[in-house]
Amino acid sequence: MKKALIVIISLIMALLLISCSSNGTEKQSTESKSQTETTSEGGTFDFISALSGKGPTDIIFGKKSEEVKNDIIEAGKSMGIDVSFDSEGKMTIDDGKGTIVRQNTDGSWMVKDANGSWAQLGGEWPDNEFTRQVPKPEFTLVGAALDNDNFAVAFNNVTLEQIKAYAEKIKDSGFNLNVDVQDKTVLGVTMYTFEADNAAGYHVTIKIVSGVSGLTISK
Repeated sequence: MKKALIVIISLIMALLLISCSSNGTEKQSTESKSQTETTSEGGTFDFISALSGKGPTDIIFGKKSEEVKNDIIEAGKSMGIDVSFDSEGKMTIDDGKGTIVRQNTDGSWMVKDANGSWAQLGGEWPDNEFTRQVPKPEFTLVGAALDNDNFAVAFNNVTLEQIKAYAEKIKDSGFNLNVDVQDKTVLGVTMYTFEADNAAGYHVTIKIVSGVSGLTISK
């Protein structure tokens, strides 16, 4: 369980690092930015948004023509950014400062953390064996991470009341074994945690501390 909680913290930290990195990129001159974003189809590629995890999901850059992909690669080079496309159509962007972002063939974006694991940036609630154990939350995702034994997700702009209400839905869905609820305020910091198991052998933890919230499911 500690491992899953660390994944959430690492994910949030990775997003903060991406934001800092993109701020540095944004300081380039207007002339350079305009020149490097133009493609041969007359469109633009926004490296700042992509490296911030806010790239468009309705445009699959790996499915563009070879000419457009080469334009993006060359534009990246002029900014000190390495862009590559694999045979499946995935695009990887490396800013050379520790931020690596990838767009998958479905349009979703991923970030690579310091341990070499890929985590989802924003996007929709994923479908996997872990997420099928709980009701789908109506929250905006900061990001999510998955490995063989754990799923972790960080939520954006969720209130304590919303987390408590969602915890009740999780409980009603079958996570009603070994229930442990912590709800307290210490030195002005409010923390709420709901933990429980279900009959299928999965363990869920949902937590909010000072407005930072997340969910982990492990087996």
